Amino acid sequence: MGLRIEWILFILIVFVISISFVIDISGYDIDKYKKQKDLEFYDTVFSEVNQTDRISMLKTKHGVQYNNILSLQDIDYSDNAVESLVSKKAIMENDVILLEDNVSLHQRGDFVYMTQKAFYYKNKSILRVPNDFFSYRLNDTIGGTFMIYDLKTKIINADNVKAVLQMVE
Repeated sequence: MGLRIEWILFILIVFVISISFVIDISGYDIDKYKKQKDLEFYDTVFSEVNQTDRISMLKTKHGVQYNNILSLQDIDYSDNAVESLVSKKAIMENDVILLEDNVSLHQRGDFVYMTQKAFYYKNKSILRVPNDFFSYRLNDTIGGTFMIYDLKTKIINADNVKAVLQMVE
């Protein structure tokens, strides 16, 4: 007597169909493993104010917020210590701004500082440059490989400094 091939195929087909109904493959969504955006914005100005005046202002072309971390593009930041801090890319978390790609710091009547990467600590008004930097004012130029600049006291600590300063008599 034996089993006929038709019965084996029928049992196999029923088994495959029943398994396909039991397994839920729709629950595996690839997009849920990507970062979830909390907020996305374009051409935006953020102003931080207290009861009497403006504390800081941040202009950006595009930004995305993930878990209280802002990822920004083409920013221009200013506060009481900084006239203009410009960068192509930035990441802002709490009171620290990581600036990358064509970073420049402009001070009123002071040097203009340029680098490719910097950290700005808003509460302390400190700019830390972990790589090469260049600065200029009129005919004066200064360059180096590492810098910490306290904008409140105007004290700079730098490594491997090379400077050309024009002295007026």
